Amino acid sequence: MKKITLLFWIVLWAIFQENAAAQCDERASSCLPKLKPFNSNGQYYRVQLVENEIGKIRLVFNANLVYRIASCNKSNNGNNLIIRIFDMNGKQVFSNESDTANFWDIQFGATAQYTIQANYSSGSGCAALLIGYLSKDKYTQ
Repeated sequence: MKKITLLFWIVLWAIFQENAAAQCDERASSCLPKLKPFNSNGQYYRVQLVENEIGKIRLVFNANLVYRIASCNKSNNGNNLIIRIFDMNGKQVFSNESDTANFWDIQFGATAQYTIQANYSSGSGCAALLIGYLSKDKYTQ
């Protein structure tokens, strides 16, 4: 009987995880229009965050481009995703903590690897980001 109960919970957990991943993919793809006129880098960066977790992505950004970072999600209690970007020395170069928009245009001073950290101030949920790029000469605010 214990084996059947355990198997039931494992199957239920797997179904929940698959459903959560599908919803996260759906949210990420709904952000695609927010990248226009930027070109998508072709990746959906997504992770299910549980209370107090921080998702991290390391990417190389080019100083000759302008980047748009788009987020289309909130935690299960309605909080916006907080995004912070750090340079290789750990210095914060961007934060959206005081900004309620769901996309941001960013230019980097040097071509280098940066770390994007994403978390919710409270609550849990899917964290999904899309990143687009545009040459500086084509960018108008």
